[in-house]
Amino acid sequence: MNFHLPFSKQRDRRAQRPAVKPPPTVTVVEDIGRPLDTLRFAYSSLMDKHTSMAVLLDDKTGGPGLLLLAPISATDEMAIRTLLVYLSADARYTGVEALRVTPSVLAFVSEKLKHANQLATPEADKEAFNAFREIVQRAFDSGASDLRFSVVGHNVKVLVRIDGEIRRFPDSLTRDRAEQLLRAAFAKSEDNANSGSQLEFNQYMNTAVSVNVQEGPHPRRIQLRMQSSPQRGGHLNACRLLAQQERSRDLHKPLAETLVEIGFMPDQAYEIALRSLQGSGAGLSVGETGSGKTNTMYSICSALAVPGKAGHSVEDPVEGTIFGMNQHTIQVREGQTRRQAYEEAFTALLRSDPDFILIGEIRDDAAGQAFLDSSDAGHYTLSTLHAESAVGAYRRLTSRLIGLPIEVITAPGFIAWVAHHKLLQRLCTHCKLPLLRCKRQFADPAFGFGRTELRLLGLLGEPESVFMRNPEGCAHCRQRTPGVQGRTLAAGLFLPDDETLELIQAQRYASVQQVLRSRWLFDRKCLKAALAADKALYKSGMEVGIWKMLQGEIDPREVISAFRHFGPYLQALGVEYG
Repeated sequence: MNFHLPFSKQRDRRAQRPAVKPPPTVTVVEDIGRPLDTLRFAYSSLMDKHTSMAVLLDDKTGGPGLLLLAPISATDEMAIRTLLVYLSADARYTGVEALRVTPSVLAFVSEKLKHANQLATPEADKEAFNAFREIVQRAFDSGASDLRFSVVGHNVKVLVRIDGEIRRFPDSLTRDRAEQLLRAAFAKSEDNANSGSQLEFNQYMNTAVSVNVQEGPHPRRIQLRMQSSPQRGGHLNACRLLAQQERSRDLHKPLAETLVEIGFMPDQAYEIALRSLQGSGAGLSVGETGSGKTNTMYSICSALAVPGKAGHSVEDPVEGTIFGMNQHTIQVREGQTRRQAYEEAFTALLRSDPDFILIGEIRDDAAGQAFLDSSDAGHYTLSTLHAESAVGAYRRLTSRLIGLPIEVITAPGFIAWVAHHKLLQRLCTHCKLPLLRCKRQFADPAFGFGRTELRLLGLLGEPESVFMRNPEGCAHCRQRTPGVQGRTLAAGLFLPDDETLELIQAQRYASVQQVLRSRWLFDRKCLKAALAADKALYKSGMEVGIWKMLQGEIDPREVISAFRHFGPYLQALGVEYG
């Protein structure tokens, strides 16, 4: 039933509505009429299809608000007005003004402000870098793998990733202070590592910086792989913390044992070690960012770099030191493309007569071609790649971005093995909780595990052997991540053969998964026994994660979060679960 208000009440309600503010006007001027020393860059914005840029200036005194400079030739005035309305509605700013200026005025103001924003004394730079290093030290002490500075407007957030979880540091930084610290860090870039001479927050820039920290009483050198990216209203600066300890081989420890310590299952470690020591074809570590791909490759290279063997790497940038190996950083000179830089480095590398080669990461056609040429030349080649699964690595290599021919990479012997990496939180052995003791919490949706999940888990294994994370933690884990003791690897290993390569060449990836599954799951009625077996060949990362869950190492919610829910997984196996 519809109800209508009397006309008089409708009129009263309209009268109560707040008046709509008219959009700010846009004025064309020859002079901005404000002292340059009171202004700083906030960000630049693309205004129209003709690539006209509007420069947003933030007043450092906090009084007059924002000043938007747009070129007089910009045709999309509606876009300027829309941006002005958006900025005027932001409670952090006291006002906003727009000026359309001539190109010469815009260039003059931009150059002056850039110079003013980058002007610093050696003493100020040293103090700023020390302050930046203190933040890195705290991140390192907390076990963080990543450190981020997110700047939006006047707000600055310092974030860290610990055991896969993003947390906020309680640091209170102004925008000026945060940018001062980041510029000081960028100025310490390693030789040939940065993508530009000075840090510009309105551009995509990256570099590598080494920082000395303390690990207990001992000094430790770590490398920060820094990436600066503009975002609406500011910029995001991400730093990956990479340990710079020199990796040397323990002559008394087999490579397979080292791989088991990383987290591979014993039969997986044996197959990777066997193919690496034979030294033919190529090996790939694939997975998402921060999944341990480089750690695996460095461990293999450390085992192969023995006296009498020449190992070389081409990396962008070098992420660690490997004893006995020649490591080269890609140097993109002015006027040179990445592909030309890779070709130059690879040509010089081949003249060095290498026994095995590490290509740091295949992220574009330049690195992809170097990987192809290295393996084609008969050298054992190792590399890393971002891909969602071991079999999916072939789809990624043939994608538009990398563009390798599928008939080449599916040739027998070209790729010897592909390992898909996924890091999962390992339960604290001192305070983990038996799953069946948590039944009272199953009714709480926030718990993330209910009676439906318990019933499905019963089809995979015995619930009595499964444990949950203790959210309160204990004295052994509370200081870092309550209920968690680091992370463990759930890896899927793919060993290509004629049958699977033929399917991949026909792009029948789902059929490949079915073939691999049939090699470890002979009868669906024996699913529990197959998953409980400590044999991981042909299994996916999820199946290895389930095995570790049934050993009491991983929370079942972690397996579901990292891979997929038990229901769709059982459905893919063809198991009836009602």
